[in-house]
Amino acid sequence: MEPVGVALIGTGMVSELHEQALRELRSAKLVGCVGGGPEETERRAGQWGVRPYADIDTLLNDPAVDCVFVLSPLEKHVEHATQALRMGKHVLVEKPVGPNPSDIRSLDQTAKQCGRVCMPVHNYIYNPEVRRTKRLIENGDLGKICAAWINYMIYHPEEIAGHYPGILRQVGTHHFYTLLYLLGRPDRLYASDAHLIYEKLTTEDQVMLQLEMPGGAHVSLFASFAMNDETSDSWMFMIKVLGAKGGCHVTWKSAIFARPLGTMSQAIVPYEESFTNTDRYFIEECIGHGHPPLSTLEDAAVAAELIEAAEESIKTTTPSPMLNA
Repeated sequence: MEPVGVALIGTGMVSELHEQALRELRSAKLVGCVGGGPEETERRAGQWGVRPYADIDTLLNDPAVDCVFVLSPLEKHVEHATQALRMGKHVLVEKPVGPNPSDIRSLDQTAKQCGRVCMPVHNYIYNPEVRRTKRLIENGDLGKICAAWINYMIYHPEEIAGHYPGILRQVGTHHFYTLLYLLGRPDRLYASDAHLIYEKLTTEDQVMLQLEMPGGAHVSLFASFAMNDETSDSWMFMIKVLGAKGGCHVTWKSAIFARPLGTMSQAIVPYEESFTNTDRYFIEECIGHGHPPLSTLEDAAVAAELIEAAEESIKTTTPSPMLNA
């Protein structure tokens, strides 16, 4: 296939990961970008050797742009993605996709009406180890699933965390769409948060969730911006699923070196590769071959519902009611 022309709406820290990913794909070519202001747009365009667009309308009217990556702030995701879809562009939209489930489902309807792909950047699940885990679960190779864990422990300074809506919505969204992909929707959840190290931010820097799955399995989700785990058996990021016959373990600690990119102070190779795998799937499988995303906008909407259930549990300090009732 001819390289697909890609333009970025938003040139913040996450754009560095997508730009690196696109450089590795022969099926795509970054043609331009628009950022939060003229100076930022010009800086990024010069850095990447692409066209700086004066505004979003100019970007969307460029026939060289086949698809758009919406990397703007959360509150603009649905607006910018909707604009792009109505201009006939395919859209890859960063997570969290929208502030609430109804906005995400509205975007899904727009994509279907326009006949265009709109895929959320649920990048964790596009790595081969996570896809293998799903395959083994579905094949029954692990037997009855008894328990699972998803842990994230990467220190984020306050100035970085200040760009996010709190660790529950920022990282918890990753945890929930990964859980939905691997094991489905939980029946119940209990959540608690903590404010441990930040002095100015009012958002939480640590969150813990305990979930009950329909088949009886227990799942623990944990995320922290307050600390790193540099121990020999690091839980920096890991997924572990255990069944009666076997288990799977996924870790990001397998390849790391000293080079910052995006929000990370070091190059966490499996994390960076997840963007390459996601962007490749969007370009080659979804646009190129008409295959559905591995995780859809409806999954994003359900993840948002689970975030809201977790926030309610934190506020009331009680477990959620039955979620599948």
